[in-house]
Amino acid sequence: MSVQELREQGIHVALVSCYPPSTGPLSEYSYHLVKEYQRNSRISKVTIIADRVGDTKEKPSGRIDVVRCWSLNDPVTFFRIVKKSFELRPDIIHFNILFRQFSSNRLFNFLGLTAPAILRLLRRRVVVTIHSLAESLDIVCYSAPIALRLHINTSKASLGRDTEHTTSSQFRMESSSRQRGSSRSRERDSCSSERLDRTRTQN
Repeated sequence: MSVQELREQGIHVALVSCYPPSTGPLSEYSYHLVKEYQRNSRISKVTIIADRVGDTKEKPSGRIDVVRCWSLNDPVTFFRIVKKSFELRPDIIHFNILFRQFSSNRLFNFLGLTAPAILRLLRRRVVVTIHSLAESLDIVCYSAPIALRLHINTSKASLGRDTEHTTSSQFRMESSSRQRGSSRSRERDSCSSERLDRTRTQN
């Protein structure tokens, strides 16, 4: 579908995120995000591909529909999301997620984070909003376990090459630079004080 056709017919957005009454990550944020989607006249329909909450089944409300098909800590969550995305055939799939969104288990979480990459490879329009990154991790530190480095680097690749990351190595370099600048400033102040003392003694 061309951009012109999307403008004329309206955009069908699929939002992948936790959603109330779930108390999972970003569920409240997603609730307000959907409200903003509703105010946008260019969006004709919003389908929320949300996490399961017991036997909860929501009925479509206006332009909003909630489909609960995946669960936290489920190793096949990525497959459920990809499958449901192809069944719904939305114009855009928006992932509203944390870096540690799908599971506290690193492997399960990594599998969940591959869903955007798989959909992009299958030529779907995908938007990813990441609300937090592992900023304190040294991604280039080779003393870290191989499995952890593989998880981080592959997750970065799956979420797109343009994603910006702040690593602890960069932070250390910036801190070191600031410390050197502060040290030079103190040395200059000390030299100035010594010259002033000598001038007063001579007078």
